[in-house]
This record gives sequence, structure tokens and C-alpha cells, in this order.
Amino acid sequence: MTKENIIEKWLPIISDDYMHFNPDQFAYAKLFSMQCNIKEYDDRGVMMWATVKDVDSIMRTQVVLFYIKPEYRGSNLFLTMIKNLETIAIKEGSKEIIIGGSIANYKEEKFNKIFTKFGYTQAGFIKKV
Repeated sequence: MTKENIIEKWLPIISDDYMHFNPDQFAYAKLFSMQCNIKEYDDRGVMMWATVKDVDSIMRTQVVLFYIKPEYRGSNLFLTMIKNLETIAIKEGSKEIIIGGSIANYKEEKFNKIFTKFGYTQAGFIKKV
């Protein structure tokens, strides 16, 4: 399956589940996704990331999207995806993996607890203005 087909398949599912794109946001998400690397996990989940040299010249892997369908959450798929991400990041020369927070406090406490369990540290602040 091509990258474009994967994006066409997953963005509507993700939008229906929790992001709720309007048409302009959906078009932007599709365009932005084309700039990312994508790995699909059958019909269970998808991950999008980009490994880039940051302003301090350090290679970092930024996870843009990490999504597992609700019926597969709590399975070993999460562990598989995390291990694959770490392997990919190392192969791409990354020194750090950055996984952003959940969308609009979507189960944020659970999200943070899970990633902390796998050795990720919480960093950053958000201020609504």
C-alpha cells in the first residue's frame, strides 16, 4: 500500500475517533502527513514520524501520530510499536525520540503514565492564551 493510500485510510478513522477534523484541517493533515514516514500495523494502528536534524544539530525523531484502534488498546501492539519506533530512530541516526502529548487532554494522565513506564520523561509546558 502506498503512503498516500495509508493516509487516506487512517485520517478519517482518527478524525472520527477523537480529532474531528473540519475539511480544511483534514486537507492540511493529509498534506502534512505526506512529509512524514509512515508505518501501518495491519488494520490495528498506524504511526507517523519524522527524523530531522534539530536547530542544535542533533538528530531527533518526532512522533507526529501514534494511533491504535480502541479495540486493540491494551494488547501487545503498543509495545510492538514502541520497540519498532526505537529501532527505526536508531537506524535513522536519532539521539532522542520526542512523543508529544495527547490531543486536547485526551486521556492525558493514562498517556503519560504509559510512556513513562517505557522510559520516556515528561517535559514541557503548555499555556493557553
